[in-house]
Amino acid sequence: MDIICDTNIWYGIGAGYIKYKKAEDLKLWGTHLSIDELSKSEKLLSPSLRDFLRKAIQAMIKNKNVIYEHPFFRLLVESKKDYKYDIKEKDGKLLEFTQLIANHHDIDEESNRAKFKDYVTDRKARIQVGTDFFSGLISNYKNSLKKPSSSNKENNPVVIREFIKLIVKSVTKEDLPDDFDWSRIELFEKALDYYFSKLENSEMKIKNNDWLDLAFLVYVRPGQKIWTKDKRLKALIKESGLAEYLVEK
Repeated sequence: MDIICDTNIWYGIGAGYIKYKKAEDLKLWGTHLSIDELSKSEKLLSPSLRDFLRKAIQAMIKNKNVIYEHPFFRLLVESKKDYKYDIKEKDGKLLEFTQLIANHHDIDEESNRAKFKDYVTDRKARIQVGTDFFSGLISNYKNSLKKPSSSNKENNPVVIREFIKLIVKSVTKEDLPDDFDWSRIELFEKALDYYFSKLENSEMKIKNNDWLDLAFLVYVRPGQKIWTKDKRLKALIKESGLAEYLVEK
């Protein structure tokens, strides 16, 4: 079974408080999002925390199973035969920097520290841009979302799918194919649907990391599981009626 691991799992493995016994029938997967988060974390500026992050990166690299594409580009790679994603061209600098951290590169050296601070600032800015973009899309679609009823838990799959198509187009500049198999992203689609419902019908507000947490679900396919310690994300998945996707440990 494939288990798609959230960043907090790799951090826990690196810190030593998450123990994982290898098994032939289980395969842990790292992702582009975790590489980006771990290699641009402010915690790397702290000598006391740096080693845990380095070990988390090393654990993911040693594990060898990594989905290197951004989640929405991953959809295109899987669904369009002629689509090519050049990892070195798009993410070469990120991967190079991640490798330097794994190899004990000296972050405290003055020029490296300044460069790294720029990386962290850039990531924070991108997260905020993503959050603003996501919030804007939600605002535009707000009136189109059908409120849930006790007899209908799937609010409006047509609207949700059009929304997902819009996200993919906005991020990748490419369209999903007309014959895209929506069952492949059941977890993301239904969790996003429920997320919209909570925004419409409860006091829940959008948080900065929601955009990344939801995007992470794009990686997970039916028959696979997600392993996360994020309580908000786990609650969203359970309330969406998709608890079978969760690794409970």
